[in-house]
Amino acid sequence: MSLSRSISIHFAALAALAAGLAALATGSSGCRRYYPTGSESNPVACTNGIDDDGDFASDCDDPGCSAYCGAGSDAGTGSDGGGGLCGNGILEGQEDCDGSNLNGESCFSLGFAGGTLVCTGGCLFNTVNCTGGGTCGDDTCGESESCSTCPTDCGSCCGDGTCAGGETCSTCPSDCGGCGGSCGDFVCSGTETCSSCAVDCGSCCGNGLCSGGETCSTCPSDCGSCCGNGVCSGGETCTTCPSDCGSCCGNGLCSGGETCSTCPSDCGGCGSVCGDFVCGATETCSCVYDCGGYNWTEDFSDNFAGWTIGTEWSIAPAVAGTSGDPGTDHTAATTDNGIAGVVIGGTYSSGLHSFYYLTSPYLDTSYAIGTMYLEFWRWLQSDYTPYVDNTIDVYNGSSWVNVYDSGATGVSDASWMYEIYDITAYKNAFMQIRWGFNVGSTGVITDAGWNIDDVKVYTSGCP
Repeated sequence: MSLSRSISIHFAALAALAAGLAALATGSSGCRRYYPTGSESNPVACTNGIDDDGDFASDCDDPGCSAYCGAGSDAGTGSDGGGGLCGNGILEGQEDCDGSNLNGESCFSLGFAGGTLVCTGGCLFNTVNCTGGGTCGDDTCGESESCSTCPTDCGSCCGDGTCAGGETCSTCPSDCGGCGGSCGDFVCSGTETCSSCAVDCGSCCGNGLCSGGETCSTCPSDCGSCCGNGVCSGGETCTTCPSDCGSCCGNGLCSGGETCSTCPSDCGGCGSVCGDFVCGATETCSCVYDCGGYNWTEDFSDNFAGWTIGTEWSIAPAVAGTSGDPGTDHTAATTDNGIAGVVIGGTYSSGLHSFYYLTSPYLDTSYAIGTMYLEFWRWLQSDYTPYVDNTIDVYNGSSWVNVYDSGATGVSDASWMYEIYDITAYKNAFMQIRWGFNVGSTGVITDAGWNIDDVKVYTSGCP
């Protein structure tokens, strides 16, 4: 037999074998032959792009398909059925992944709580090892999803009290507050101030302005006395405000409008007694109601008079400090050594703040006749504005009037200095005097600040 004939016979035999295999696959009638499911070792399972036996390899990547994947096929590399070459580590065609190349995805990014994402031999994601199921966009709020991570499935977070998940003042004002500041959201923002929204920004009490809902009861330091409103409050007494607190008759002091006629137990029988509105032969200008004089003094041996003491202020014995505080009070001969001052023996703080005040009790100067003076002794050492400003104000019955401002010049007292001011224009039934200081700019030089002693308010006839 010749070689060419032998080759022809072999080719004919191979063709017959191929036809036989095709007949086995479809049956002689042309119908698809049945193959059992769950197996990857038949022509159907080896060409459907599915991992039929669950070994994470499909079609020609599965060893069971070796009989149907010849050397000229994609055996060893696989095919994704969409034009890509599965197994080369490169995402092509319709591949979800390729080998260790997961295209940046993970169980979590696919909507699961955790676990390990696997790429099958057919270059498809296998989530069998992912935990906490659920995929954002499947209309089911899975256990790993929330309104923050998947609002499509779980709905909006607006209304949960937390401004998160992309919410803004525009999209969710109930959580994030109104844009530009919304009074009542407990955040002092936008145009809000202590005056316009105290619930967010806090009280304005102590800034010297009666505003933001302040009253004489809630903030007498800004709004002044409540005397005359029928309620004894805000530091009022029978002496300072008998119209609200009642008469002081019986306390041993002829004061607060008492006379020999209205309160003989305190003022004695009518005659030359203080309070009968007659300046008798034995009376002096110290009886303001009868003789028109006035004489009030304070040596700071204690706070019996009822001064209002602000932040960093105190009434205590003098203590010499490294920044220049005096070691003794002005009246060195006395034993109390008492003064009023800012951080006695130390320095004021450097933190920025509005004015801190030391405020006198109410002084009824409405009956005083003649020129009235404020006199005191100071030992003041301070930086200058805008860093620190030191002031003295007098309350005229309706507002505070400034009578001293240290201004743009620093102060460096090295001894007790005598100060006197004419306050005649401010006489009233509720006069008060306050000393204050603020820190208005960073870079301040801390110093001893105010030291005050022997304060006197009097008319010209009563030195």
